[in-house]
Amino acid sequence: MSVTLPYHFDISSPGTFLIKGAAGLLGVVVVGLLYTALVSHQAAAALALAIVGALTIYFGRLFLINFPASRGRITADAVTVEAARVFGLRLAGPEGTFPIGHFKGVLVAHLPPPVGAYGVQHERVSLIGRDGTPEILVARTRLGEGRAFGRELGALLRLPVEEASLPY
Repeated sequence: MSVTLPYHFDISSPGTFLIKGAAGLLGVVVVGLLYTALVSHQAAAALALAIVGALTIYFGRLFLINFPASRGRITADAVTVEAARVFGLRLAGPEGTFPIGHFKGVLVAHLPPPVGAYGVQHERVSLIGRDGTPEILVARTRLGEGRAFGRELGALLRLPVEEASLPY
């Protein structure tokens, strides 16, 4: 994986996919709830659909405020980040322009596969901010690619690279 500046990153697809899926499920639930309440008059089914809708809204809200989804550009001087939006809703993640001098390093976090699920080891590569500057996730990689990517990015930005193994 070769890194050159300016480097454009986009880590928004998993977050936007989840929110679009939740919105699609909510649409189906609303249609089913309207049909059940207005046509079939089944109170138990309407209640079940209302519960499913409430849970979908609850978990969708959690994804919105906690799942980092952003895109941006890294140059030798600064990092410009914009938060991703889905249906006009802003997903979690930093937004703004941050000088490279406000970062203290590059973190390559190694994560094991999910317990009890199919998957492979993957990495998250982030720029670690100094006081007042947020941590910016710039890449998700798999099977050790993050180590090489992090080293190349650190060398280009003249930042130290730190590696850590984190629980999933």
